[in-house]
Amino acid sequence: LWQQYQSKISDAASQKDEAALDDWLARAEATWLRYQEVDPMNDAMVAQMATLQITAGKRDRAWLYLSTALDRRPRDANSHYTLSQWYRNRGDNEQAQRWLASAYQWDTANPRWLYERGQLLGTMGRKEEARQLYQQIVDGQWANGLQGYVTSAKEALGRL
Repeated sequence: LWQQYQSKISDAASQKDEAALDDWLARAEATWLRYQEVDPMNDAMVAQMATLQITAGKRDRAWLYLSTALDRRPRDANSHYTLSQWYRNRGDNEQAQRWLASAYQWDTANPRWLYERGQLLGTMGRKEEARQLYQQIVDGQWANGLQGYVTSAKEALGRL
């Protein structure tokens, strides 16, 4: 369904057909609202609606949808991670790494956020920053179930 909305909205935007664009956005928003009644914590749907808004050229409205993930759980690392992934999927790695940094601020007991940010910084060519994050993981004290990140960070350090 969302792929169909994406296609219709993309076509209307490329043809600069404001009436069709508004109609398809209204349909998508009605579907989104209905879905929110059933599964209000589904951040994937938030990302879908933000993407549709961007496709339609409505950046401000895209942020309104994205921010709902933060509004619901502002101090939850996963909310920040959702935003990071959305920006990363759109090719905005700078924003993505910033949201990963804020995810770690809300969950300092989980090295996942450091590791994923290190990986992203490495792909951005910011190897020294990535190295610092990997070293922070190696030097840290983490719960037993999170020790895999230490091993992965050591391997990543060896590749830098």
